[in-house]
Amino acid sequence: MATECGLTSESTKTRGETPKAEQYGSDFVHMFSYNEVQEEVLRLLISSIEFAKTQDFITYIKDEGFDMHIAIEELTANNRDLMTECAVVIAGETGAGKSTIINRIIGGRELLPTHVTACTRNICRIGYSHIFSISTKDCNGKELETSVFFDREELTKTLKRILKNVSPDIVYVDIGMPLPMLQGNIIIVDTPGIGDRDQESVAKLMMDYIPKALAFVFVLNVANAGGIQQDRIIRVIKHVRKSLTMMPCFCPKDTIFVLNKWDMIRKEEDKKEFLDITRAKLRELWKEIEDTNIKTLAADLDDETHLAMFGDFENVLHNVIKNNENKRIEIHLNFLEKHLEECNRVVSTKLRFAGQTTTESKNNLYQAQKELKELDNILKEVDIYV
Repeated sequence: MATECGLTSESTKTRGETPKAEQYGSDFVHMFSYNEVQEEVLRLLISSIEFAKTQDFITYIKDEGFDMHIAIEELTANNRDLMTECAVVIAGETGAGKSTIINRIIGGRELLPTHVTACTRNICRIGYSHIFSISTKDCNGKELETSVFFDREELTKTLKRILKNVSPDIVYVDIGMPLPMLQGNIIIVDTPGIGDRDQESVAKLMMDYIPKALAFVFVLNVANAGGIQQDRIIRVIKHVRKSLTMMPCFCPKDTIFVLNKWDMIRKEEDKKEFLDITRAKLRELWKEIEDTNIKTLAADLDDETHLAMFGDFENVLHNVIKNNENKRIEIHLNFLEKHLEECNRVVSTKLRFAGQTTTESKNNLYQAQKELKELDNILKEVDIYV
């Protein structure tokens, strides 16, 4: 699945099902798959790291170029981040409706279990694939088992079994499906919910995943104390804000807040008041948020109004996905270009100076030889008279 994000299992690759690149919205991937470009950028980063360790770099560039004294650290950080998947992370408290929203996004039929006893305790990553597949992995990303299916129904049955019989070894469940909206290199990630303090192990799993995100959808359960609680979603938001220095490719504007189960508020005047208060709270927590990215969704899509609400949310989500296609590669290519340009500037300056010094030395030598010749002539004239 989603070879563009590095989630494809070896067994799937050997079947020759690696998807070809489509039109991605930037020229450098028009002719190549995301994976091919990613590997090439990775090779360039590794080469740059090795060059930064050489005596020539240390002697002639390190102390002369801008930020070259931390070149190895920056190149290594970029190298590590480049290999991170391109994830739109769905986050929120337990029971907020994250899995239900994802099911609607990927076609309306239930894929991820939504009943309370089956709350997500693994990180489920959904990406594009020409075939239906599930691959389970441990905390280090090592593949445990991969299965390929004829259709979505088969996949759904197996997924429910995997999520119900939770193995302590399984941390990631990668789901591959032919989903047009994910045909680029983006994956949608369903993370474990934040609940009570006795669910700290589950909460830690989600928190540790946060730096991998390129965008977020925070799901708030308005039926549960307004959806914004200090020990739950606020905890997640604060952790994201603290993690920003580790997320060079993340733009805070690529964030959506969903006020879910909106239909639980019955009176229209209560809805308006609640929306105004919630928007004000969210602006305090997330200063970059715009009202267009604060969406309301109903628990049941039982009328045209609720369907229109979901359509509005889906349009915003599509825009966020579009904004983040190929984003990691573009950002790290730009960094690499600036780094190499700075190396070139330092070396070129030194070469020009060396060239100027050589020319000046030649001119001085010519002048000295000329003067010596004149002195010699004078000496010869003096010898005549001596």
